[in-house]
Amino acid sequence: MIGHYNNCKAQCLVKDCKCKQEDITSFPPKCSQVTWADIQACDTVGDIFDLYQKKGLVSEKDISEIFADADLAKSISKHPIDNAFDRLPLSDPYQGIIGMTPQEMLHLMGCGIFKYLIFGVKDIIGLKKKKSRLKGLINDVFPDIKNHLSKNAERDVSPMSNRNGFFNVTSLTNEEIRVLAWERFHLDPQSRKDLLKAEKATWELQERMTRDIPREARDKTDKVEGSKGWTIAKFHAMSMISKLNLKLGCSKCFDSSSNEKNHKSFVKKPAGRTQRIGSKFSSQLAKCDFNRIVIERSYDHIKKFTSRDHSSVIGRNVRVNISTNEYDEESDEEEEDEESDDTADECLVMRHVGDSNIGKVSGQCAIVINIDFRKRSRVNYRWKSVLRRILAVSPCLHLHSTVGSYAIREHTKHNIPIPEKIHIESFTEATIRGIRYRANPYWKGGEWYDWAVFRFPETTKTKGGKTCLARIMGFFRYTDIGMLTYKHVEMESYNKADITKMRDDTLYAVFHCQTNYFKHEALEKTFFRKFSVTEHSEMYILPAVCIRGP
Repeated sequence: MIGHYNNCKAQCLVKDCKCKQEDITSFPPKCSQVTWADIQACDTVGDIFDLYQKKGLVSEKDISEIFADADLAKSISKHPIDNAFDRLPLSDPYQGIIGMTPQEMLHLMGCGIFKYLIFGVKDIIGLKKKKSRLKGLINDVFPDIKNHLSKNAERDVSPMSNRNGFFNVTSLTNEEIRVLAWERFHLDPQSRKDLLKAEKATWELQERMTRDIPREARDKTDKVEGSKGWTIAKFHAMSMISKLNLKLGCSKCFDSSSNEKNHKSFVKKPAGRTQRIGSKFSSQLAKCDFNRIVIERSYDHIKKFTSRDHSSVIGRNVRVNISTNEYDEESDEEEEDEESDDTADECLVMRHVGDSNIGKVSGQCAIVINIDFRKRSRVNYRWKSVLRRILAVSPCLHLHSTVGSYAIREHTKHNIPIPEKIHIESFTEATIRGIRYRANPYWKGGEWYDWAVFRFPETTKTKGGKTCLARIMGFFRYTDIGMLTYKHVEMESYNKADITKMRDDTLYAVFHCQTNYFKHEALEKTFFRKFSVTEHSEMYILPAVCIRGP
């Protein structure tokens, strides 16, 4: 963005000034910041640029001259690039984008100087693994010291982490490794007068750091990492912070801590999808970030079509054959009515179900269960909701598989030919005794199957009345004539000749029950109960009025 050399061997390490590497550890520094009073004292713009030259700072005049002077570009470590910022009106007309991009505390101190200080103390005790016992003792004592400091009445002590030892700072965050009150002062200075005095105090602090915590300058080898000692850009930038505060305000105004989390989304995560080649890494990372932005913007428009865990709801049940041939013979007028009424997906409709305890039902889906000669079933379905048809939401697998298995079992038991097709009308919601129950495969982006307490009805073979907990897997009604249903067979015991001429309009529910029965009084005494449920192949089909409560 600025065109500064990205190399530790550059003559000028810091982008703002013309100080050479040998000038980094000299105090006071050769460069000095230009104040508003200095600019006011100049008569012309040329005098201002001469002032920046005198104070050893890089100005817009230098940037414009490096295109014709390669030696000047090399001396100030700048690439002669065509910068887009050069054609924009900026708030700093004398240094341009260079004067508007200050060093910020997160990388300058938290991930820079503070770590080097701790590593310096570690090297003073012993290089590499020397005196490891003493270093381990310091790591063990550090949590207790931190706890005592946190109970001190002084509020200026920076919060530190005790989840690692004193020397184990590689996995800590910027907030956890702050050890100096110097940074906090610049993040929120109390007055301008304090900042005027802070510059000399910073120089004294840096002199003590170079004297008391020396960092060895060494070349990189196969066994040892290279180091420039204190001759680094961050150390020189530390001496400029006070003047930058006077120019731009407290360091909180240009601190990047709050935005550092974005690196996870546009650097760390997409990095695994690159070739990790230095010359191509930035461009490939930019392409990945572009794709991410496109997907995020597109998701804002399609998120209502996805589940809560962002996985697709389309084709979730691979055993279902999606086809609408059975229900395509509808008039255009009916189709227009559906589009106008069912845009909300959950439009409630009144149905006559033969019982006053049954109220409104909704989420209608017409299902055809096809049974072949091998007694295997597959389904075709069509939702009344246009949105569900667009999303290709599949009905609950356990609903139509249980209905098909029950029909095969009962027709085989009574020696009646198994029908090739079973037509049912399923619902995702039903109001029973004034309470709404859901058995919905797609409710606000996810599944929703309610649990309820139900009571087995009285039949010709059983007394009924036993109570059980169950999960409701769906509501449905038979639309065919002559079906062997629970009501006609178990409860009323009609003969085969009568059943083949009758149609059952009862609203049924498919229940996934617990393995044992229980009494409702016991549930009132012990509210939290541990229970297990039966296998999926052992679900019950019972009238929905058997539901006694949630």
